Amino acid sequence: MFWFQFKTKYGYIKVEYSGKNLLTIDLNAGFQKRDKYYKVYKGLKDDLSEYFSGGKTDFNKYKIIQDNLTEFEKKVLDKIKLIPYGNTRSYSQIAKDTGHPKACRAVGNALNRNPVPIVIPCHRVIKNNEELGGYSAGIKWKKILLGLEKYIKIRNID
Repeated sequence: MFWFQFKTKYGYIKVEYSGKNLLTIDLNAGFQKRDKYYKVYKGLKDDLSEYFSGGKTDFNKYKIIQDNLTEFEKKVLDKIKLIPYGNTRSYSQIAKDTGHPKACRAVGNALNRNPVPIVIPCHRVIKNNEELGGYSAGIKWKKILLGLEKYIKIRNID
């Protein structure tokens, strides 16, 4: 397993991967001293740079390791990957799309287990009433990411 950290104007992100397979992205990593395992996954780092510069980046080319997820969680995350940049879907829309129309809360739980936020854009899932809902990395990050995609204006991110 390898990892690298990526500095944004919002803080450090830690990316863990094995070969060309993504394992995790931690949006709240903070600075970590590099160790002997440090190695940059250049393509992903370039794509993250593009994304944080406001560019539309296609992360679908990356293989994501989801061994510790249930079949339902995998199904939810597969639906989330289909949400276009700058768009959103509701928890209930995702529940319906997975064939479980009453499983809105289970969709939220599945999103909370997303190992690679940004790459699987769970920040694009909001409530039916267009309120943001929750986010595993904190609502501040959800506002930042939706703001980068111009879905919302970033006013007060705290």
